[in-house]
Amino acid sequence: MTGRDAAPGETRPCLLEVTGAVQDGRLELGWSYPARMYDEATVRRVAEDCLAALKEIVAHCAEPGAGGRTPSDFPLARLGRRQVDLIAGDGGAVEDVYPLTPLQAGMLFHGLVDSGATGGAYFDQIALRIGGIADPDAFAAAWQRVVDRTPVLRSSVRWEGLAEPVQVVHRRADLPTVRLDWRELTPSAREEALRRLLAEDRAAGMELTSAPLSRIAVAWLPDDEVILVWTSHHLMLDGWSTGQVFAEVCETYAALVAGRSPRPPARRAFRDFLRWLREQDQERAERHWREVLAGFGTRTPLPYDRPPREAHRTTSTALTRLELTEEVSARLRETARGGGLTVNTVVQGAWALLLSRYGGVRDVVFGTTVSGRPEGLPGVETMVGMFINTVPTRAVAEGGREVVAWLRELQEQQSESRRFDFVALPRIQALSAVPAGEALFDSMVVFENYPFDEASAAGAGIRVREVRAEDSTSFPLCLRAYLGDRLGFDLAYDPALFDAATVERAAAHLETLLTGIADGAGRSLDELPLLTEAERLKAAGEWNATARPLPEGSLAELFAERVRRDPDAVAVTDGATALSYARLDEWAGRLAGHLLRSGVRPEDRVALLMDRSVELVVAQLAVVRAGGVYVPVDARAPRDRRRTLLDQAGAAVVLTPEEVAAAREGEPVAPAVPVHRDQLAYVMFTSGSTGVPKAVGVRHRDVAALALDRAFGGGGHERVPLHSPVAFDAATYEMWVPLLNGGRVVVTSGELDAAAVRRLVAEHAVTGLWLTAGLFRLLAHDAPDCFTGLREVWTGGDVVPAASVRRVLERCPGLTVVDGYGPTETTTFATYFPMSRAEEVPEVVPIGQPLDNMRVHVLDPRMRIVPPGVVGELFVAGEGVARGYLG
Repeated sequence: MTGRDAAPGETRPCLLEVTGAVQDGRLELGWSYPARMYDEATVRRVAEDCLAALKEIVAHCAEPGAGGRTPSDFPLARLGRRQVDLIAGDGGAVEDVYPLTPLQAGMLFHGLVDSGATGGAYFDQIALRIGGIADPDAFAAAWQRVVDRTPVLRSSVRWEGLAEPVQVVHRRADLPTVRLDWRELTPSAREEALRRLLAEDRAAGMELTSAPLSRIAVAWLPDDEVILVWTSHHLMLDGWSTGQVFAEVCETYAALVAGRSPRPPARRAFRDFLRWLREQDQERAERHWREVLAGFGTRTPLPYDRPPREAHRTTSTALTRLELTEEVSARLRETARGGGLTVNTVVQGAWALLLSRYGGVRDVVFGTTVSGRPEGLPGVETMVGMFINTVPTRAVAEGGREVVAWLRELQEQQSESRRFDFVALPRIQALSAVPAGEALFDSMVVFENYPFDEASAAGAGIRVREVRAEDSTSFPLCLRAYLGDRLGFDLAYDPALFDAATVERAAAHLETLLTGIADGAGRSLDELPLLTEAERLKAAGEWNATARPLPEGSLAELFAERVRRDPDAVAVTDGATALSYARLDEWAGRLAGHLLRSGVRPEDRVALLMDRSVELVVAQLAVVRAGGVYVPVDARAPRDRRRTLLDQAGAAVVLTPEEVAAAREGEPVAPAVPVHRDQLAYVMFTSGSTGVPKAVGVRHRDVAALALDRAFGGGGHERVPLHSPVAFDAATYEMWVPLLNGGRVVVTSGELDAAAVRRLVAEHAVTGLWLTAGLFRLLAHDAPDCFTGLREVWTGGDVVPAASVRRVLERCPGLTVVDGYGPTETTTFATYFPMSRAEEVPEVVPIGQPLDNMRVHVLDPRMRIVPPGVVGELFVAGEGVARGYLG
């Protein structure tokens, strides 16, 4: 026994007490126990077992390479003896070992996947031009002093041979330092030298298993200026910590040049945060995130130019920057202050609205980077390390909500979530309904309040004159906002997925939303504008500057002009039958006379119950010449449907192929009836959005506008096959475009396949062709070279697959593929997008620009014009008349 700590009659706090002391270089242990509960032999046996374990530890520590450390020296890391030997078996060079935070673990994973042990995915560079540095060597020495007293700056990461990766604090780590003298360089040469230095530094990467995970380069400039390039890995430092480290370096430098001892600030150890993290109620936190994400199952879409493929590794390495004016920034601060909001909340709300408008969804989720410094941990604000975490922010943008009230609710939700922001993002994602293996979100928001500015170093007499920060994330799109005299923000993006113009446009739209909040926060979410002033002007003018005069006259008069120009040219072929313009005009004139004698009057409906044939072409010409309205009816349709269409159209006359053929040698040619171009030319039935046939009336001027549009004037439609079903509006293009331009209609029979396309080109020198997107995809897959010899292929009616277009263009030199879009109400086509080079085909083929005399707008749910990239409803108008909508 080494003595008693309490009087014999006092109640013991423990049943078994062990006390120890070192006397004369020997360790003595005393064991106190209540004799009424334990036998001496039992306690002695326990004491001897303990002594044996101590001897094993001593023997192990004396072994070569053991380093004299045991798992108990690193309780946070949960290492076994072999793992301790692996990490700390170098004779005392290791000061501490502890686990990674959830975000650090995620960064390490992405870094290793993308760049191996160099960890390039989170490689940060900061270049600062600093004034007040008269002694660059002392400045570099100040950096080493700060490294010496900051455990995080002496740390590396180990993962090989371990169940979980750890961060290792080394007792000594020499900061790699490059000293440069740029005093003789011109400003332009200095800029080039900096660009080269940054590129070489980034190319060098950073070995994650070697401390420190940072380095500096100090370039001496004229007067008292230097350029500092500080390179570090984001694994070890968050933004707030980098600001603290830099300020401490400046204070240390000031002390060194003044000849006094530095007085470093008292900082609580980073390991204390890790201990706090381990003590949190994980189950309760997960319950919170499960409730936050309840009902959310599809990630929020982004305006990709090239959607990511499965094997793509995202890195947001490109950047676009934008700042609000001082006036708008001041108004935004005042709006936030008046509503009890932070500017951070306003920025997050604006981002949520932008994603909602772009994706056409109310419910959006994006990532938010949080400080991760818990309020309940004393001294946490002075700690240096990696505290931040990325967690989801969910916002439901209900258009009628008042802006400030909606933002206040978003802020309250965020405040509640901050109590549980320590949960690892992969675990949060697993709690959601988003399918396994799919990201919960693809964009994130970072609000930075730790800029490198005068306040960071002013107390040390150092002036920060210019800051350049380069880093990247693993998200396709990242908004980083910062608030100084102005609110500014960067949009970092993956250039493999977005064009610069797309991201610049998104930045401008975000500026418009923020300005709208600043200027009138009492309005509703729906009332906040998105379109910039320049886009409003373009939408009203440049985008829709399509006005072009059309010739006067009806379709019959326009066709008659073609007959006069070249009566002997072949107008239509049907197998062995070939009709010149004159013969076609004569036949149609005789049939028109028959119709007039049958009582057909202006705009009377005449049903054409026939399939594709020369008789169909004659019949359509004859009806419009007689002033009637032709109604094409598919002869293959079920009898009941045909009867329904005829009744609904109110057809006064029904023409069959036999009646058309009989009129060829019949009565003399009747003169054309005077017809105004605003009279109907035909009525065509579509399936309608409900599946019930819907009649669409089309005027003479509409058909003429289509046929004489400049999109068809380049010679690619001289010979066009008539192969579409007669009641499909593509047949309008196939007949009237060639006939009103002096070309030829080539009537086909049977289904169109690759062999048929080749025959049309070989036997009839066909130049232009229309295909549905589905048939085009099929032919492009099976026989992409079958279009060789054609000049233009128009396709549409559904999404046109970019891969199919590229496949065809690669195998058919000289061909142009056109995405032609338009509901029946717009007379076959309203917009077009031509593609002639495979490498220039966008990932998502757009519907393109409006045809002549068409105006095209995309509208939001409140029928307001929205800019490119925003999901809405397409509104097409021609001659000021609304023609249709498409979601």
